[in-house]
Amino acid sequence: MSWYSASHWEFFMMWNRMFGPMWWGYWILILTNIAIPLTTLWSRKLRVNVGYLFVLSFIVNIGMWFERFVIVVTSLYREYLPSSWGTYRATKWDYMLFIGTWGLFTMLFLLFVRFLPMIPMSEIRMMLPQTKITRGGKTAETTSEEMS
Repeated sequence: MSWYSASHWEFFMMWNRMFGPMWWGYWILILTNIAIPLTTLWSRKLRVNVGYLFVLSFIVNIGMWFERFVIVVTSLYREYLPSSWGTYRATKWDYMLFIGTWGLFTMLFLLFVRFLPMIPMSEIRMMLPQTKITRGGKTAETTSEEMS
């Protein structure tokens, strides 16, 4: 939309993302979110290959991380005043926060699995009590296996 907005600020922001100091992040984003999925998913052989789709999901996740990287970093190192321009460098606190989010997610995931374990539906159906179904005024007892 910045190309058609006629705002020179928006145009500079997009040009700076594509060709500025952080150009590599933008083009990795385009490569992993658009180019690789679009060019390879035209092939039916790859579209039905589960292993390839698994690898492609990781590639797209990397691309989504780069999308957030491009949004945050390019908005931090180019302000409106040229006197405040500078290259963003992550500090030890940025790295610790990033690693801490991994730890928080892992802890919450393990707590979820601990208290709400994944149970197959077939095992739950086997544990259901017998169900009474009325057919034409008559009551018949059936098990959960007969219902499926």
